[in-house]
This record gives sequence, C-alpha cells and structure tokens, in this order.
Amino acid sequence: MSRGPLQSGVAAEIGCPLSPAGPASSVLRFAARRLLPALSESHETAEPGLRGDTLSLRRLTTMIERRYRSRPGRLAALALPLALASCSGGSRDDAPAAATSRSEVHLTVYNADFALVRETRTIELSQGRTTVQVSDVSRLLDPTSVLLSWPTATNAQVVATAYDLGVDSTDDLLQRYLGREVEMIWRAQDGRVGQTVRGTLQVTAGGDTVLQTDDGLLVNGGGAIVAPTSASIVTIPQLGVEIESQQSGEAPLSVAYLTRGLAWSADYVATLDPSTDALSLECWATVTNNTGANFPKSEVTLVAGTPNRAVRGRTSGGFPPAEEMDVSNLAKREDQGLYMNKVKEPIATGELYAYKVKAKSDITNGRMNRLRMIHAPNVVARRDYSIRLPHISYWEWMSNGAPMNQNAQLAIAFANKEDAGLGLPLPEGAVRVYEPSKDGVTYVGAAAIGNTPDGNRVDLTISSVFDLTCQYRVVSKKRIDRSHVRIEVEVLVRNAKTKEIPVRMVMEIGSDTKVLAESHKGVKLDAVTRQWSVPAAAEKETKLTMTLAARG
Repeated sequence: MSRGPLQSGVAAEIGCPLSPAGPASSVLRFAARRLLPALSESHETAEPGLRGDTLSLRRLTTMIERRYRSRPGRLAALALPLALASCSGGSRDDAPAAATSRSEVHLTVYNADFALVRETRTIELSQGRTTVQVSDVSRLLDPTSVLLSWPTATNAQVVATAYDLGVDSTDDLLQRYLGREVEMIWRAQDGRVGQTVRGTLQVTAGGDTVLQTDDGLLVNGGGAIVAPTSASIVTIPQLGVEIESQQSGEAPLSVAYLTRGLAWSADYVATLDPSTDALSLECWATVTNNTGANFPKSEVTLVAGTPNRAVRGRTSGGFPPAEEMDVSNLAKREDQGLYMNKVKEPIATGELYAYKVKAKSDITNGRMNRLRMIHAPNVVARRDYSIRLPHISYWEWMSNGAPMNQNAQLAIAFANKEDAGLGLPLPEGAVRVYEPSKDGVTYVGAAAIGNTPDGNRVDLTISSVFDLTCQYRVVSKKRIDRSHVRIEVEVLVRNAKTKEIPVRMVMEIGSDTKVLAESHKGVKLDAVTRQWSVPAAAEKETKLTMTLAARG
C-alpha cells in the first residue's frame, strides 16, 4: 500500500522509514507511541476533556493526524527528539541488550542464610553475538556460582558473563556518567523547561556537580541533570550474558545461582490439653527475603540442615531486618488427622531433609512469608516435673550448710513416633506452649527443639512450677576415716496442688561418692548422676532422705 503525503511527511521528519508492506498508518502509530508520554503531560497539546486521562493509541494517532495537517512544523519539533532516541539511537551511546522474560522460578532455601535460585528466562537470539541482560536477580548472589544451560537450544553457547550491582543512590548513578555528555535543565514555576545547557560531566560528589560546557565550567548550576539512557548504565542488579548463536529465534535459558539473603526458620505452636495432656502441635516455616529481588509464583523447597559451602558470597550490600509480615498464605485450620498442609512429606536429600511447599508462593523482598509445614492434632505427651539437686561439694561451698530452696521445673515430653501421633523429621526451632482457658488460651512457656529424626524422644522444659518446691539440707556430717565423710541429706518436697504429682529428683554425686541408704530407691543414670522418683502428696510435704559416703 502506498504512503500518502501525511505519512510520508511524518516519516521523513522523524527519520524512521516505513516498510513498503506496512500499513499506511504505521508511521502515525510509531509517532504516537513515542509521543504518548509527552502529550499526556503537556498542557499545550492536551485535547479538551483529555487532561488527566490516559490517552489511547488510537485517539492519540487521530490527534496527531489532525494537528499535523494544521501545524506540521510543530509536530516535527515534538516528534524529532523523541523518535531519534528510538530510531536512530541518537540519545544513546550504545545499543541496548536483549531483555529476558521470566518463568519457572524455583527456590531451595537452607537454614544458614543462603539459597539456590533456579529459573528459566526466554530470550530472543540473533545470529552471531547477543548480549542478554538478566534482571530481577539477587543483589547478594555469588557470581562464581552462576550456572547457565540450554534446555532445548543446541546451536547456542554462553561466551561470557558479568554481574553489575546497579546503583543505590543518585550519587552512584551520576558517577557512571563521569566523562559523558549530559544536559542540565531549569524549569519555570509552571513546570515548563526554560533553559538547557549541554556539557560533559566532570565532577559529582556529595551533591556537587561540575559540567564542562562550550562557555567554561558550570559549577553547581542548580538545575536538573538529564542523562541519556544507555545499556551500559545499569540501575538495578543485572547479570549480563554474552551468547554466540548460529541461528536466530526464541530460546529458553536456564539460570541457577547461589545467594545469601534468603533464609528460613521453623517455629512450633503447641496446645496442651490440661485434662488429658494430649498435645496439638503445629510447625510453621518463616521464609525471609532480603536479597533485593522478588520471586513471584515460586516453587519453594525448605531444607533442614546445613551443607558445607565452598565459597561464601559477597559481604557488602546488607539489608535491614524485615518489618512487615505477609500473612496472605496462611493456611486454614483443619481439625482432623496428621497432614502436611502447605508442605509435602519431607524427602531425604543426602544427609539433609527437604520440605517442598505444595502451592506456589510469592517470596517478596523485605518480607517474612509464613507457611504451615506440619499439623499433628493428637500427640501423646506427658508432663514431667523435675528438681535438680545440688552437688554436695557445690552446695557446701555456695550455702555454707544452710538449707537451699528451689522450684520444680515443668517439661513436656513426647516421642516422635507414628504410633504417638507424629513420626516425621522435625526441623530445629522454638516451641511455644499454650493451654486452653475460659478467655481463649494461656501462654505456658517455651523451649527449643533441635533437628529431631523420626523415632527420637523430645523433652521441652518450658517453665518453673509455682506450687511445687523443695528444701534441700544436710542433716549431719561425720568423718568415717581419714579420707571419707558420712553425710545425711534430707529433701522436703512441698506440693500445694490439689492432686499428687510425681517428681523426678536428679543429683550429681560423683564417682567417688557411695550411697549407703535412701528412703526411695534411686536409679543410676550414668557414672556421676542418680535419679529418684518421689510421689509428692497433694497439699502435703513429702520427704526424701539419703546417706552418702563422700571423699573429703
């Protein structure tokens, strides 16, 4: 289709020739795309009723055509500086690199503040050399860990890679324009550009700028600096990839790298039934992202355990702790059965365990994303009341023989077994214990759990016991011979509760101390530790006595 005088005139003035096979209005659409931002903001060119609205391409094309017929010189004046930037590259000092689209994001997150990022980028290859900018990557990635591969393309290979941190401030950005030509503009009160000076940026430091112009050095001119866009000026972290390809076309590129700034931790919420001591246990995973990048719709795998790392990432570019918590992915509570709500059954990977999140998650920078991993509503547990008695020599040195009073400690004990309602590898984390009450729940205490394999026992000491105390004292001490002393010890257990409480009493007596007599039969736990089980009667005192032969 032949071009009319209108299209030919615009094409000639903006320097962007039409394809003979293209539609007659293509040049107008081209100009509309270039002029859309400027005309939307310009008071002088805005149509009545369009101010403040978004201009569609069709409406803008019509407006350009109408205005061009009446004032062609004015259209050329508007079109030329904008169109040259895109058609002839006059405002750029080098050609832009090919961009990439992002898909199939996989995150494998470890406890020790690092993760493996895997994703697929779709790129447009050109025959010969192509430079690809992979944006939206972690600011804390380890450049030496980057792994690039082609799932389908066989005639392309990666020649070189480069990692650019981008800039964190305007000072950093201007530093990259030192020795380059920029413009300084001054605007009137109505926002219109008044004066423009072009020059070479010579100095930029601490807010001071120096431009070398045709008339001399312009020091701190006070205007706004307008710098040309450039593929070599990177404002956000990007991974540059140079590719050699034997043919052109679209191809997927697999990108993988290790990074700091991604970490996860587990914490538990346990609700203890005061009547049956049954335990409802939930485990939540908190994934924290401080990488400076977002990972939308990611497949997340959480790994319990810490593999050795051959190379640590950079130590610069730290981020403050996150202050927001994204709770959009919190799971609905279920009432029956042991299940993995958001996380699949853990899988052994070498000597570690991996927990794969079922649903895709948006792992946003600067936020804590919480996912429920485990819910076991009926774990068989028991309360364990214990008192650790002082070592004989330690008690004499600290108290000079005076009675010593202390409270019992409460622990929650359970077996990590399937027949006890669990039987899953439990990642390390804090456990907070609650009890139901009339007003909802009451906080009982907290403890820490280590990485616990299936089949192991868990003991959580969560608090001291207000109503269960003991008094420890030495009743008598008599020398038996030159190297041994006979010691009689009395322990009074006071139970102010309305029911009997079984109490475990543990004491380190040493390998050189013998038990001559005891009121309750004790058990030797190891070479230096002995344990007694004493039923503390309700609202009474219960006495434990023992006679020891100690070296001294």
